[in-house]
Amino acid sequence: MNSNKLTYVEALAFGALIACALLLFWPGVSGPFVFDDLPNLKAMQNADGAVDTLGEVKEFIFRGRAPARALSYLSFLVHDNAWPTDPRPFKIANILIHLLNGVLVFMLAKKLAQVIPTTGRQAIAFPLLATALWLLHPIHLSTMMLVVQRLVEISAMFTLAGLIAFVHGRAQVNDNPIKGYLWMSLGIGLGGPLAILGKGTGILIAVYAIVLEATVFRHAAGMRAPKYARLWFAIFTIAPLVLLLIYIGSRWERSALIFEHRRDFTIWERLLTEPRVLFNYIGQIFTLRLSGSGIYHADFPVSRGLFTPWTTLPALLGVLGSLAGAIALRRRWPIPAFAVLWFLGGHSLESTFLHLELYFEHRNYVPMLGPVLALSYGACRAARRYRPHIAILVAGFLVLEIATARHSAAIWGSEGRLAAVWAEENPSSVRARQTAADYWATRGHIDKARQELVEASTLNPNAVDVRLQVLFLDCVAMRDTEQTREWAFSIAQEASFSFATIDTIDHLIRQVKKGTCQTLDYDDIETLIDTLLENRNYGLYPEHRAKFWNYKAQLHYHQRALNPTIHALEKAFEADPRPQYAMQAASNLLSAGLPEPALEYLKRAEETNRNARLGGIFDEDLSDKIAALRAQAKAMQERKTSD
Repeated sequence: MNSNKLTYVEALAFGALIACALLLFWPGVSGPFVFDDLPNLKAMQNADGAVDTLGEVKEFIFRGRAPARALSYLSFLVHDNAWPTDPRPFKIANILIHLLNGVLVFMLAKKLAQVIPTTGRQAIAFPLLATALWLLHPIHLSTMMLVVQRLVEISAMFTLAGLIAFVHGRAQVNDNPIKGYLWMSLGIGLGGPLAILGKGTGILIAVYAIVLEATVFRHAAGMRAPKYARLWFAIFTIAPLVLLLIYIGSRWERSALIFEHRRDFTIWERLLTEPRVLFNYIGQIFTLRLSGSGIYHADFPVSRGLFTPWTTLPALLGVLGSLAGAIALRRRWPIPAFAVLWFLGGHSLESTFLHLELYFEHRNYVPMLGPVLALSYGACRAARRYRPHIAILVAGFLVLEIATARHSAAIWGSEGRLAAVWAEENPSSVRARQTAADYWATRGHIDKARQELVEASTLNPNAVDVRLQVLFLDCVAMRDTEQTREWAFSIAQEASFSFATIDTIDHLIRQVKKGTCQTLDYDDIETLIDTLLENRNYGLYPEHRAKFWNYKAQLHYHQRALNPTIHALEKAFEADPRPQYAMQAASNLLSAGLPEPALEYLKRAEETNRNARLGGIFDEDLSDKIAALRAQAKAMQERKTSD
């Protein structure tokens, strides 16, 4: 085995590599918040301006769900004072985490160089080359510059750290079983849960460990399967994956609903499409194409059948053949098998049967490391016979990689260029048009923003969110909204689902309250909400029904209609029993001088607060706020009695 110590040459080269990456990606920090940043981080700023209390921290981190992603969301609170006006601290932190992950990639490659056959020079060149190819790749810009994808980075950080410990232990388990298994268990048993706290895909650390064992370790010299290996792998890798499948199965009914009402493809069409997506990822990784990158790929053609488009069947056969070949030939060609199995294993969740969108570049953050490691190793081995040729190829690819990353980082750093490039490269993407519209609207160019949205509507005539956004712009510009209102409302009954619809209704209510919407009033918005409640794509989900009923409560409250307000909040609570709805009903009743019915709603709020989602562990504890309302109600009762 090769020494694990860092030579002076390695340290100098690696330091230069980290500095190069920092300078390369730095221009992107001046870019805006985009896409999923706003909906996922908006809870960072409450009504009083920040996340201050322990309850607010718990609500932001867990957001009423199991603790997956908790560490990532906790990290965002470091910059809560910069939200939502200054993205720079968030993006700088993302770049620094990426550099840290580069350090971990280097350490993992160094560990692997001790296991696979390498000479002295190869043991130095292989980790450096692998780290350079991975660290500087422009595909990672969408992970760093899309702030919320810090989830991917933090999950990767603990995955890589866990795998370093696993490789360290596995390399010595035959000679020192206790120490070896201790390191292996620490790596997967601790690194895995921490990776999951970064993002749920951290569970795939188990898959990566299995791939390493089946390829690199199983066939390396002196690395025979250790005693109790099957038991260890059953406990630390197979069991977590079985639990994952059970969890997915328990939520499959909801997944089926999402496929039916939120996606324009079925599960089978997704399974047919993803092989083409995987080959597209490979092309993007190794050809470094400038166009077609970014975050908007909703226009990626869906495979409706084995021959629609014609590339579907070849891609499907290519993936299945690669998988079968890697498994069958892993003894003869362990390194190519490692590359294939690592990449496919890394995509086994997000690129298979889950109800996710089809295409996102950040899904390659860890999976692409397998092919990169294998290619780097192969290049170092080939350099023994073809050194000049390999040197030219490697240098050329790195120069191209750096140039492409620099160009892309400059685009990410300019909101105007970003919006223009995405709209130009993805002309049939509704989201790209919406991004361009938002850019123009925030700069006061309402007509340009409106034009972008109208064009987006022609791309997807069933997108009610786009039409409502046009209506919103007309309200902001204080134009006559009658024609736009009819145009927008006409498709509400059968419109496709979008979260933007829900948010836009909230914005419209505020505009009506301001009095800027000509020929649009509260009754019109209530009619729209009633129509959407009848639309199965929206009304089928309890949390969406509850939001719509809550909006109706706001409409009635603004019109000082108490009974309809309470009825709407009752319906919201019935759809999604959250204590907030009962508390709001109690607050409105107290404002009307009715403490007795208010106390009844507070009783329901207490019950749901106590029982909500794992006893409140992952939700904000509203006990103090409920107690304050109860004290107010009791005091009102006493005053009435004394009077």
